[in-house]
Amino acid sequence: MQLLNIDKTLAEINATYEAAVLKHIAETDADTAYQIDLSEPFFGIEWGVVEGNVQRQKWRWLGPRGQSHLFLKLSTATDHLIRVYIHTATSGQVLQALTALVNGTRCAQQGQDWGADGVASHWCLVNRELLAKHQGVAKITWSLLRTEETPRATLNSVPGQPTHARSIAFSRIKCEPYPVS
Repeated sequence: MQLLNIDKTLAEINATYEAAVLKHIAETDADTAYQIDLSEPFFGIEWGVVEGNVQRQKWRWLGPRGQSHLFLKLSTATDHLIRVYIHTATSGQVLQALTALVNGTRCAQQGQDWGADGVASHWCLVNRELLAKHQGVAKITWSLLRTEETPRATLNSVPGQPTHARSIAFSRIKCEPYPVS
């Protein structure tokens, strides 16, 4: 009797879905601005399910393998500022470890800040040259990057296991041209 290898099966499903999404997005018109409510449908993989509370707040946790992906078609005529709004982070180390990559390349300029409304966000600047290499198609990945300042035990519920999925949750994503007018 052969047991199901769930990691391999999930990887195969994600790869099939990703290929279909990338094909679809490549055929759409590029845009310069997006407002994505993560409680609504969007093109992405490896996100947690939508959760909510009695205050009518809704969010999704970072995916079960410590990363989540969003697919967009962006204009190559401008740079873009992409901001993911954080609903919950279990620690400052988790917030600091959050890293954005676009098409597999770590964003050179990224960080965290707090809006006037007190909501934390993680931002990254995506340059048009990187987008042009992929005809505007962008696979944006948020992941918990382990560093010397954020040891494995800080990011995991069980040391030595994959990054804990319930360590950071997001509510929405905003993408706009940069510099912002």
